[in-house]
Amino acid sequence: MTTEGCGKMTAGTTENECAKRIDRVNRMLTAAYEKARHINECMGCIDGRIEIEVSLEGGTGERVWWPCPCLSTECQYGWELYSQYISRVQHVIAHVGIPKIHIKNFSAPQKTPAFIAADAWDMEGFLIFTGNAATGKSFAASWTAKRYIMECFGRNAWLDPFERDMGAERAQKSVLWTYAYDLAGDPANRDKVKRFPLLLIDGLGMEENSSKTRSFINYAVSARYDEQLPTVMTTHLNATEMRTRYGDGVMNKIMRFGQVVRCTGEISSGGMEGKGGAGKQSTKEGDSTPIVKGGF
Repeated sequence: MTTEGCGKMTAGTTENECAKRIDRVNRMLTAAYEKARHINECMGCIDGRIEIEVSLEGGTGERVWWPCPCLSTECQYGWELYSQYISRVQHVIAHVGIPKIHIKNFSAPQKTPAFIAADAWDMEGFLIFTGNAATGKSFAASWTAKRYIMECFGRNAWLDPFERDMGAERAQKSVLWTYAYDLAGDPANRDKVKRFPLLLIDGLGMEENSSKTRSFINYAVSARYDEQLPTVMTTHLNATEMRTRYGDGVMNKIMRFGQVVRCTGEISSGGMEGKGGAGKQSTKEGDSTPIVKGGF
């Protein structure tokens, strides 16, 4: 915000004069704030600012440039800012590895059991989506990444280009989408396991079933568990099969610090919801019903 007509400080300005001018500026800003509070209609802002005229006792009207209190996506400038923000968010989502096939469906997600769990997740611990193909597991995982990235940007990022840039930088350093066969296949990827606050591993169980890859998955789960880092995984294995393949230690950590969501119902290609409800709660591993199971 800027003010005009407040006078300039010079080398000869006394301390008393400085204090008076500072007090005048403060009173002008206070008056502008009070006036702006009662503006509820678009006044045709210029780059998000409006000109407010205020009058102080014993003086003529002064002009103050003030942030538009009505700035929203309904005005042209607000829509331009919001469009820039959405474009930047989409760029970051693609940058962290989210598949394009999921990004294009963000605007109209199907309310599958997997999506419902992803949208309600508190971003703590493990979130494991299990089930057959075409039940929305990977899309649900990508939805959690979208939510996390939006939080990295913050609520005011669409209004402030600086906040938008900072949010993009935070998000790019905070989220990684990877596939189990890529991650577990190279021991050099151990650094990635701890580096990213949110790690998404798609296709657990599709990696080579060897002692080396099982050891890597065990390490990844243990490292994320120890650091209390949010982790999302998708797998075609049920809880019993995961326990058999990766061991009691892995599953005990997941069940202690997370939740397993069994996904049912195929996603229709026509954009309609597939069959299958939100599921009932269960504590039985390998249960054929959709479950949301967890706790600490």
